[in-house]
Formats: sequence, structure tokens, C-alpha cells
Amino acid sequence: MRRRTRSPLWKVPVENEVREELAFHVEMRTREYVEAGMDEEEARRRAEARLGDARRLAADCRRIARRRDRRYRLADLADDVRADGRFALRQLARRPAFTAALVLILALAIGANVAAFSLLDRTLLQPPPYPRPQGLVTLWESKASSGGAKNMVGPANFVAWQEETRSFSAMSGFISVSATLGGDGEPLRAAARYVTDGYFQILGRPALLGRPLVAEDFAGEGRDVVVLSHGLWQRRFGGDAGVVGRTLPVDGTAREIVGVMPPGGLDMGPAFTPYGDAPDVWLPMTVSEEWRQPRGRWLMVLARLADGATAASAQTEMDALAERLYRRWPDFNDGWSFLAVPLAEHLRSDKRLPVLTLSAAVVLLLLVAGVNTAGLLLARAAGRGGEVAVRTALGAGPARLARQMLTEGCVLALAAGALGLALGDLALRFLYPLLPPHLTPQGPPALDLAAVGVTVALCLLCSLLFGLPPAFYAWRRQSGWLRAATAVGGRSRRRLRAALVFAEVAVAVVLLVAAGLLLRSTHRLLQVDPGFDRAGVVTISSRVANGTEETRVDQIWDQIVQRTAALPGVERAGAVTHVPLASAGAATSYYATDRPLPLPADRPVADVRIVRGDYFRTMGIPLLAGRGFDERERSNDKVGAVIVNESVARRLWPGESALGKRLQVYWGDDREREIVGVVGGVHHASLKQPGRDAVYFPHRQEIENGMTLVLRSGLDAEALLPAVRQVVAEVDPTMPLFDVGTLSRVVREASSEQRFVAGVVAVFALLALFLAGFGIFSVSAFAVAERGREIGLRLALGASRGAVARMVLRQAAVLTGLALAAGLALSLLAGRFVESLLFEVRPGDPLTLATVTAVLAACALLAAWGPARRAAAVAPMQALRLE
Repeated sequence: MRRRTRSPLWKVPVENEVREELAFHVEMRTREYVEAGMDEEEARRRAEARLGDARRLAADCRRIARRRDRRYRLADLADDVRADGRFALRQLARRPAFTAALVLILALAIGANVAAFSLLDRTLLQPPPYPRPQGLVTLWESKASSGGAKNMVGPANFVAWQEETRSFSAMSGFISVSATLGGDGEPLRAAARYVTDGYFQILGRPALLGRPLVAEDFAGEGRDVVVLSHGLWQRRFGGDAGVVGRTLPVDGTAREIVGVMPPGGLDMGPAFTPYGDAPDVWLPMTVSEEWRQPRGRWLMVLARLADGATAASAQTEMDALAERLYRRWPDFNDGWSFLAVPLAEHLRSDKRLPVLTLSAAVVLLLLVAGVNTAGLLLARAAGRGGEVAVRTALGAGPARLARQMLTEGCVLALAAGALGLALGDLALRFLYPLLPPHLTPQGPPALDLAAVGVTVALCLLCSLLFGLPPAFYAWRRQSGWLRAATAVGGRSRRRLRAALVFAEVAVAVVLLVAAGLLLRSTHRLLQVDPGFDRAGVVTISSRVANGTEETRVDQIWDQIVQRTAALPGVERAGAVTHVPLASAGAATSYYATDRPLPLPADRPVADVRIVRGDYFRTMGIPLLAGRGFDERERSNDKVGAVIVNESVARRLWPGESALGKRLQVYWGDDREREIVGVVGGVHHASLKQPGRDAVYFPHRQEIENGMTLVLRSGLDAEALLPAVRQVVAEVDPTMPLFDVGTLSRVVREASSEQRFVAGVVAVFALLALFLAGFGIFSVSAFAVAERGREIGLRLALGASRGAVARMVLRQAAVLTGLALAAGLALSLLAGRFVESLLFEVRPGDPLTLATVTAVLAACALLAAWGPARRAAAVAPMQALRLE
């Protein structure tokens, strides 16, 4: 009634209403003036003048009327939405099991998408947490013969960049090393970042307490000051606000604490571990005249673009400068180029592919779940012919019916979205500890407003996806429902349901193939022989404080290795600078002195490891020729000693013995190195990469403060740790112990990214397989229900029950076969996307494709078997009576 009284059919048009109202006011005022003694013409003129601008008043009235009508329309729409919502809730509540299943399926898919988007947002979408991050770039050197990978920078080139470039307003070099922190409590190992002037100004982050390093800290030889990270401030000082001004011993030097930085240090990524680890302390590093000598590459460089400059223009300038520096130092820069990489791009480079792969997998899972739900809702709508016929007879048009179907889809999507948001938060908290270290975002695992926005968007998408097929069918088939309110059949309806199942099965095939490829790749990766025996080896890292005399460092490590080797339960002991697969380690170029001197660009590069004690036997690295290091190696030998791996021996002396040959290695001093042994190859950097050349130095000749003990023992790390701690404390109480673990864990963590991505995608693929099987079951079951009379007539006319069952199975097989073919074709195209994640497996791997085909065929057969049995059990006489 309220709507009727507000209808334009029952009210005076606004134009007439306004015109009559204004005329009435003029007429009444004119009559007053006439009664007061004016003539009629003057009275009308005065009345119109007093009224004012009639056109403006008319426009105001029309505007007020439009606002009123808009308010009425909104009120009507709100009433309709409330009514549709209440009706949708009643309809869904009539079948609680059906509704609960749909909501749970969708909530799982939405929750997976929400968790994946949160990871995507925090690892790839959010800019680095620095002011004007678009102006921050990292500068690198690159060698074409090494594949063009980013390499650290030579100090001489860095000084030239500072002096001769105009694209950067500021530039700073830095390097992360291990340091020992003294003071109260046990000695602590910390990642110390030495930086040149301008580092904190480039990043633009103010200190939380005190100040960052400033220009005065780098004057002369530099001041003994230190800046703490937020994490170290909390761990070491308990968040004491009065820490500024106190002293902290760093490698035996008392340094004044001048500031504490806010959370979030600059981690340069796993490719540069440990040299690019997030720092615990920052220390000043001055640029000396020695830096101008072209020798060695060990700096990382951060810069800020000048006003008006871009990364592309900076790269152009760096290319031109590379040519000039090659002419200046041809031996040092031959074959090297310079790279200007935006900081955000560098930080995301190693995260992009695994995160995007997970995101694509969850989107496909959502698509499968959505299509499955749409098919179920369509089948449910097909059984509502009586309801639709009654609503049509009472005046509901196609648009009204379609809107009701869309409303039911919205209600389902909102319920699934609310549950999916909770499941997404739970999944994020569960997966957070399982993430590989470089994929773990900073901060606690929690959803943010962006994740909530994605959930709302997914709900809207799902509501359209769920509601449109039934709504479209209601629009097209309204008259058919009215003519046969109880009919369930319809060829177009069956085709639409079959098309939906075809789509979800094809998408499920893509997920299954991706999961199969990743699982096979992970299996192959885990079968790789790393070149050492990982079982029963415990690793414990420690370091002597920087600044300690080399002879003292030699004595300390000699005692530690010998005394730990004598501990109960320890079979052998050794030490190494970088445990294989645990970090990037160091590498340098070398050449044989008895071969023609190669050009600098053609000199091979080898991993460099410095070892002590019975390292090779402890690690299970086979000695192929010669001997290991022993007491014959002395620090003052005129000719140094090295052990090389078989790759170096084959490269330089194929078919010959490498023993006694000499190398010139660009490491330490300039003395030649005689090969005293050849060992087997070891995967130092990655299981995926083939074993590279490796050169091992004796620790006595190349003293390093930080080493990692490797102990072969039947005891685990926790059982050995107290005894090792006692030995180290007796030798040097200032040495910290850290990174305690096992070699097996190191190898396992080297494949953590591959295993994580493969495991998550496999879970999603299994869910998609279940949904695809459910879709095949539902389309077969509804086909049997729709064709019940036809099947009864076939049986009455002599068809065998086996023939009827085969008919149902054949229809499911045809649908599955077509979807399988389409899915395999799509998977071959999508395989290129994950190809770089694969190891020794091609996207078109026949075994994977055959396995997926067999699994899906078995799943389809199993899903269609129940409907086929029900079809064969139809009673012919009952079907004839219905007919």
C-alpha cells in the first residue's frame, strides 16, 4: 500500500504540482493587495515581485522532489533486499546439510585465497618500509660468463661510481660480517653491518632512540660508536630506554651506543647469506685510499636516485661508466658489467615465483569450488519448478526471479566469506612456521585490511558466479516452468551442468599436473647426492673476536678442534668457514701456473672454503688423490697448500694427475698454491645447481676468526652442546656458540622452498580432485533422476541392467575424457610458469601426465559408479505407472 501511494501513477507530476503551487501563492497575495485598495494589475505585479524568481523556486522544488523520490526508491530497495534475504535464508535452512556443505566448500577455498593473498601482499605488493622507496636502488656487478647473476662490488669501482655518476643523490657501501658482543651475560654472536657514510640518510628512517650514524662518525679512522637494531635492543637490553650513551663491547672494542633503530633491518636475501643478513648492529666503515686499488669484490651498494632520475636512466649512465672503467682497469673489469636494480625488485626477486605459484593454485581451487557450487545450485534450482510457477502466477517476472536467485548466491557467499576469513587467519598462523625463511614476512602472521578487502571482493565474485547460472536459467525458462511445474528434465539444463563439471574437471587437471610435477621434482631433488654423508654430523658455529692476533686465533681453533674430537661420543671433528648448503659462502677466480695465462674474463671461478682438522673424513667427502691437510702446512710457507675438487682437476689437467700442480688463487696473499689433494665434488650453494669448482685452504695459512665445528657423533646436537660449550669456554670464554644443528637439517632446509610449495599445491590439488569427483557424481546422479522414466521404459522394453549402468558410466567417461584432454592441454601451457621451480623434470613429463590421467579416470569411474547402480535398479513398473 505504501508503495502504491508513492507510485507516479497515483500522484500529480512534479512539474504540474510546482506550477500550481506557485500560481496559488501569487493568486492569494494578489487578492490580499486588491482588498487593500490596489488595482489588480499593480497587485499582481507586487505579488510576483514578493514571490521572487519563480524559475529558481521551481528548480528548488524539483530538486527536493527528486531527493524525495530517491529516498523512496532506496527505501523500497532496502525493503526488497530484506525480503529477499529473509526468503533466501528460509530456503537455505530447509536443506541444512546441503547448505552447510556448500558453505564449507566455499569457505575452504576463500580461506586459502585470503591466506595466500596475505602472503602475496606482505612479500610482493607492499613497498619496502622506507620513505620514498621508489627512489632506492641497489648497485651490483655482473659477469656474463657466470650467467649474469648479481655479484658484489669492487671497492675501486664503488669509489668511481661515487665520484663520476650524476644519477644518484647519495651512495653507500656496506657489508655484513659476524661479530662478538661482550658485556653482561654470555658472549653473543651478532650480524654486524659495516656501512660507509650516508647509509641511514639514504634509507631515510629515523632512529627510535638516539640517532643513526652521521658524518662525524666516519671522520678520520672513524669513531667507536654503534647503532643497535630493535631486535638486539630487546634481546640484550630488555628494551631499556636508557641504553643510549652506554658502552657495548664489539669484538673486544668498547663502543658507545648512539642509537636504536626501529624494527625491520635491510635483509638482502638468501642468495647473499650470510653477507646480506639483516643486521643486529651497525658500525661505521671509512673509505680509505686502499679502496682505490682494483682488487676484490666484497661490497654491497645502496643508492638513492637523484631528482628526475629513473632506474632506467641510471642504468644507461652505469653502462657508459662500465666502458670507461674497463679502459682504466682492463684486467680487473674485463667481462664485467654494472647493474642498477630497484631495491623493491631486488627484495622480491627470490620470492616472486613461489608466491605467485601458490596464489595461482588457490585461485584455481576457488574456481573449482565456485563452479562446483554453481552446478549444485543450478541443479537445486531445477527442482524448484513448482515454486517458480507459483511465483510467476502471482506476478513475478523473470527479473524478479533472477534477483531472488542472485540473493541466495549472495547469502551463501557472505556466509562462506565470514567463515573463510576466520579459516584464512587460522591457515596463515598454521603455515607461518612452515614457510621457508626467505618467504617469512616480517611481523606476526595476521590478516590486515587488504585481506578483508580481498575477502569482500571474493564474496562478490562468488555471489555472481553462484547466482548467475540459476538466474539466467530462471530468466530463459520461466514459461517452461509455468507450463510444467513438476517437470525436472530439460536438455539445456543438462548441458549447462555438464559444461560446469567440464570446466571444474579441466581446472582440477591443471592443479593435479602442477602438483605431480612439483612432487616429482622434489623427489628428484631429495635424491641428489650432496657429495657428503649427512647422517650423524652435528654443526656448531663460533668465532674469535675480531682484532685477535692470527697466531692466537690459530691456537684457539687448534685446541677447540682437538679437544672436541676427544669428547665421549665424538668420532671425528673438523671445522669449516661455511657449511655446504647453509650459506652462499665465498668464491674467487683462479688459474693454473703451468698453463697459458687466460684473460680475466675467461678465468674460472671456484668456491672457497677454509678447513681445519679432519674435515673431509668427518663430512664423508671422499679423498680421491693425495692427502688431507696436516702439520706440514705452516703459515709462513713460501708456497701455500690447497686441496681442489675433481671438477678443478678435470678442467685444468684432463687425463693427468693434479697433485703437485700449482694454482694462482685470488685470495689472501699473492703466493702460489700447490695442490696436495683432490676430493670429490660437493654441492656448496644449492642442490639444484651442479657441483661447482672448489678450492680448500688450510686454516693455518688463511686464518679466519669465524668457523663452524663439524662433529661426527652418534649423539644429537643437544646432547653434545654442553660438552662443546665447556671446551670453548675453557679455551676462550669470550667466544659465543650459535647455529647449533645437524647436517641433515641443513640439507633438509636447502630444499624447504621446493617441499613447501609442492606440499601446499598437492593439498590444493587433492581438494580439487575431490570437488571434481563430487561434480561428476552430482551430474551423473541428476542425469539418472531426470531420465528415471526413460530408464524405466528402456528396462521394460528389454534393456539389460548392465546396459543401463554402462550407459551412465559411458556418459561420465565421455565428459571426463573431454575435460581431461582440455586440462592436459592447459597444463602444458601452464607448465612453463612453474618450469623454473622444477628440477630434472619437464612440464610435459609423461609419467606425471599418465599418473594424473589414471587417477582422474579412476576417480570419475568411482564417482559415477553409485548413480549407475541406482539407474540399473530402477523398477520398470513404477516408471510405467508414472508415465
